[in-house]
Amino acid sequence: MASSLFSQDQLLNYEFVITYYEGTGYAEISRLLCAYGGLHLKNEFIDDDTIVKYKPELLFGQVPRLQIKKDGKVVFELVQSKAIARYLAGLVGLQGRNLEENAMIDCIVDGTSDARALTSAWWSGDRRAGIAEVVKKDSKLEFFLTKFDSIVKQNGGFSVNGNRLTWADVMLFNLIEEIEEMNKWYAKEAQIETSSLATDVSRFPHLQALKNKVVHANNHIEKYLQSETRPKSFFAMPEIV
Repeated sequence: MASSLFSQDQLLNYEFVITYYEGTGYAEISRLLCAYGGLHLKNEFIDDDTIVKYKPELLFGQVPRLQIKKDGKVVFELVQSKAIARYLAGLVGLQGRNLEENAMIDCIVDGTSDARALTSAWWSGDRRAGIAEVVKKDSKLEFFLTKFDSIVKQNGGFSVNGNRLTWADVMLFNLIEEIEEMNKWYAKEAQIETSSLATDVSRFPHLQALKNKVVHANNHIEKYLQSETRPKSFFAMPEIV
């Protein structure tokens, strides 16, 4: 595998600053990977007003952004959510062990991104547009969840390799969490039970088991997931949804 500017024994001497909105969104996969690796994560929250001052210094004018700092000085900077996540996965040992595993990881990650786009359309757009449109997306998400559940089953409990965690599993975990929050919001809006939804994650036992593996992957990520300061899903923010 490719080497890094930062040796493993030096990583804890750096601060990993993620600039993004105060919600999970497209930055959460990178926060989860930082947590897994026990890295010193710092959130730099922005909003629609403050992002204006950041745009000139952002490569594509978008967040999330990762800055690795030492003694307050930026030593490495990266934008684009999947590029950041892929890089962090390499730092914390969650990439594949060969080109083929990495290719399969990218396949799962891209599929997860396609499914995630169906959820982000609601919290980034008009969430009151109508239940009929939600039902259409619900059916598409069910397709993805069914596929992912089958993949995890076939791979012995993981998305790519049957005996070790990769960042594709963390990406799936992130998707599952977001869908669960979306289901809560959707059910409340439609005045129905989440169990009646085709995207109810309890319908997909292998994904449920994978989620549990990520939750208990190590003490670092357990602590992060239990932290009261962890950003909430945009679906859980009444002022947004």
